[in-house]
Amino acid sequence: MTVEETLNEVNEVFQRSTDKGVDLILARDEESDAENHDYSFKRVMAKSRVLSELEELVYEKVENKRTALANNNKETDSYSISNKDRDEDLIQYVSTADIPQFENFERLIEGERFRGTDYEESPIPSFQAIRLHDSNDMVIAFQFYSRRQILGRKSRLRLRITDEVYTPIDETVMAIPNRIDCLYYADTILIFNQRNFEKIFDYMDEFERVAEDVFDDLEDGDVPIANFDLFKEAAKSYPDAMRKMYEVKQLGVYEEMDMGAAKGIIDDFEVELNVVSNDNGEEALKMRDKRDVWKVLSLFNEDHVDSRLTETPYITTGGKQRVQNE
Repeated sequence: MTVEETLNEVNEVFQRSTDKGVDLILARDEESDAENHDYSFKRVMAKSRVLSELEELVYEKVENKRTALANNNKETDSYSISNKDRDEDLIQYVSTADIPQFENFERLIEGERFRGTDYEESPIPSFQAIRLHDSNDMVIAFQFYSRRQILGRKSRLRLRITDEVYTPIDETVMAIPNRIDCLYYADTILIFNQRNFEKIFDYMDEFERVAEDVFDDLEDGDVPIANFDLFKEAAKSYPDAMRKMYEVKQLGVYEEMDMGAAKGIIDDFEVELNVVSNDNGEEALKMRDKRDVWKVLSLFNEDHVDSRLTETPYITTGGKQRVQNE
């Protein structure tokens, strides 16, 4: 099913049923270790007007996406981390079967009825989900949670005006963002905000797991890095560098690269990376500081290639390959 067909079917769910159940659900991470997440799901107790507004929010955003596709204002593509800066012009899709650790989210999909909670319960929510369902279908809109939803959290006073007079508010005031980060329907996730999608579905854990494999490969590989500890520390300190490591693994160029190929790319494209030799004459890359991690990762990711390894001339921009004129 295409993205357009999926959105059309979601629209039919809205049109077909006037007796939908609507839940606002908070997910809290009760993880037992850094790699495994155990979410607790609880339902926010809300009046019917609030639930109706949430349903309208989801409907409006679905309609906006349908209109954008119909007017050719957006493209569609399968999920790729290289698309991370294309939210304005792209709707991505991914099967739930391809999402790591999706079993942690299956209780949401199965329609389980959760007990009540509020936003002030600990720990803070990881994300919230607007779940709409009838006897046949389940639609879930996901929103990454931010403390900014608590209005006036750091203010000395929270005020409201009544009859042109301001009075203090003692209660917590919550805001629901006017957006959807991603949408579930029929075993597919449509992605509208890639970074928030990756946070919600714990992709950083997957990036870090894959990065450890790449670190091991590079340390024993044919393109040594003299200050490898600095490279590893730098890559781990930048979330986007961990995404880049995932791309490096997917492409696999580093597995075939040797110092001769690396030096050729450095020379041809004037990459500002140092090459040093040890007492035995063995050469290695050397980073000047943490910022050089991007140059090393671009080297392994063929971001500026002629291409020595695939013998196809191209440069890469925004994760896409563009063939050069010969």
